[in-house]
Amino acid sequence: MNKELLDILCCPYCHKDLELSENILYCSGCGKEYKIIEDIPFFNLSSGEDWDINLARKKWHNYYKEFQWEIEREKYNPSNLLYIYRHLFPIEKKSVFLEIGSGPSFLSFDLAQRGVKVVCVDFDLDILKIAREHFQKHQVEGIFLCADIHRLPLRDNLFDFSAGIGVIEHSSHLFNSVQEMERVTNKGGYTFQTVPFLSLTTLTLNQRYGTIPHVPVLKEIFSFIHINLLKAKHMKYGYEESFSLGYLKKIFQKAGFSQINSGFYDYHQTIGKKIAGNLFYKILRLKPFWDIIFIKARKNN
Repeated sequence: MNKELLDILCCPYCHKDLELSENILYCSGCGKEYKIIEDIPFFNLSSGEDWDINLARKKWHNYYKEFQWEIEREKYNPSNLLYIYRHLFPIEKKSVFLEIGSGPSFLSFDLAQRGVKVVCVDFDLDILKIAREHFQKHQVEGIFLCADIHRLPLRDNLFDFSAGIGVIEHSSHLFNSVQEMERVTNKGGYTFQTVPFLSLTTLTLNQRYGTIPHVPVLKEIFSFIHINLLKAKHMKYGYEESFSLGYLKKIFQKAGFSQINSGFYDYHQTIGKKIAGNLFYKILRLKPFWDIIFIKARKNN
């Protein structure tokens, strides 16, 4: 592991400096130790009490077992990137980008090809290995870290911009995750996140994914059904919540972000136009039926 990487890392618990000794990172503050596995720093230390993260990790690990990076990348590009880049442009070369829940890191791969320095964080070590292998194959540079997003092993004020495409809803540590994004973002920088929207769609059609509405009473009812009764049978992507725009804006503001923009992220329309037909498709694009929304929030100067 090179010194450049060590210079951006910190202990995810106390944020003190880390020291390198062979394949172990040692915290100079709290004394915690972190392994380096095949040149990827491993900070994945969620306790057994974090059942939501453990469930998501299990679901995604199974999903990635037969993952074919090149084939999936062709499916991902370019249409999804066009939707994302609406909100990320203009992108300056040599800017620094963080992708949380990066998985195969397709967004980071494309940005790195544009001259952006990228850091990819995911809780699944195997998919990070796959992503790194293909980065190297195409001679694209990237930094890969195995960590939880509510405890980032990264120093303060590092990134010009960041993104998480359908990530922060998979943890019950929502505020902590957003707070961590604010901490590692440069002043004047921003984060772009997409999450399920609390709507008629997520309360009905999206129950096939076990999406839990973040609303008092409803949250308890849906959690009991999907977790206690159905034993997470329909939770395809692990624990997942849907949120109102008002609630999300309050969370981002409380974490220290400002200039918060939001809206319908229509790339992830639950039912496509070909299936729904023109009229029904137009109805689904009305706000009460939105399924995915975006939040773009800037850190105060």
